[in-house]
Amino acid sequence: MNYYSGNKPRKLNGNIPTNLVQVTNNDTGAYVIANFFTQLVSVTAHDPEEITASNNFVRATMTSKISIDPSLRDTFNGYKSDDFNMYQAFKFSMKNFDENDAGANAKIIAGTSVNVDYSILNSSDTELSNAKISKTETLSEAKDSYMLMYPDSVYSYINNDPNGSITVKADISLTYGTAGIIDQFPERKDGDTKTGIGVNAASYVAYSQNNIENSSISASGVMPARRYYRKAMTVAQLNYNVAESTVLESKDSPFSQLGINAKDMTTGEMAITANAIYDLSALSRSTRDSGKKIQYTMRLYVKDNSGDYKQTNDISKYLSSFTLENATSNSGLNGKECVFTTDYNGEEQNTAVTKFTVKTGKAFEEQGLTYANYRVELTAVLLNDNNSVVNGTTSSDYVVYTNAKIETGFINS
Repeated sequence: MNYYSGNKPRKLNGNIPTNLVQVTNNDTGAYVIANFFTQLVSVTAHDPEEITASNNFVRATMTSKISIDPSLRDTFNGYKSDDFNMYQAFKFSMKNFDENDAGANAKIIAGTSVNVDYSILNSSDTELSNAKISKTETLSEAKDSYMLMYPDSVYSYINNDPNGSITVKADISLTYGTAGIIDQFPERKDGDTKTGIGVNAASYVAYSQNNIENSSISASGVMPARRYYRKAMTVAQLNYNVAESTVLESKDSPFSQLGINAKDMTTGEMAITANAIYDLSALSRSTRDSGKKIQYTMRLYVKDNSGDYKQTNDISKYLSSFTLENATSNSGLNGKECVFTTDYNGEEQNTAVTKFTVKTGKAFEEQGLTYANYRVELTAVLLNDNNSVVNGTTSSDYVVYTNAKIETGFINS
């Protein structure tokens, strides 16, 4: 806090509403604080509970009723600065229960597609038309919880309400691929009524967006009784890994190199070979027989400063070529993805050899591109006679290469 002396009450700098009140002399001050706000949080989990390939999502609604103490409202407004802001966020989490009703915290797995629709209701439960916001993202890594922060300050809505009360509402939908269903949801067997994933949320209010996750102004909802589970499922699996190399000497790694150092190279490109094994052995014979083609889709992601992988919009900026042996290319290298198809004859396992050439060095830098980790993601799916996806056959995997520029001359060993 900044200290002031003098005869007049002074507001302090910063987002916290405070006032310096003179007490005895010019060297002593008192700071007035109070419990201004209350929160009432609710969480509702929606049907159906059984997760399947066709019902592959979880939906929940979270609300937080935020109210200012009417008797302190004028006092609060007198203390706050003119540019005062207040933010709200829900922390959404999952818990995994077994057949004995024992629970443990569960991560939200990578690859989950999350959609959130925010709205704000006034004290009469009427939705404010100018406060609706939507957000969609796919998680690049597993998370212990998911923060849903309303992106704008909510205090003006509270202050403009005649009763000083609003309800922030968030409808969340989490969507999974077939492989994701198996990873996220426990299997419930006959006679079992307890196994499943429960969902819950807490609401946080803070005067700064950066501090919201650690705010002491928080309240938790009561976990709904509904639990999400799956029955026994089988699914295709894709394993995508660098291939053994015939070029490297025996003293080196036998695998294709995934580390690129522009300082050590005489050319501006380096080739990488990676093999994809598409395993359909867990599927029924009839499911495999319905497939006529395998479709492979490649996408490229770059790791940013926050540690998240973001999809690139134009692969050709980063790779000069990408091929899949014995496959027909359905799209060029330009754009966000490359698509290939191969014939499928009912085999339990199929191997696809991919080769891609990474740009680095001067030409790479002149485009303003970033030296970083890059994720090459390959997705395989079985298509039927109508070129429609066969249920349970979508699977993805990836390799990561590092494109760097490192001076190694000073390294002795």
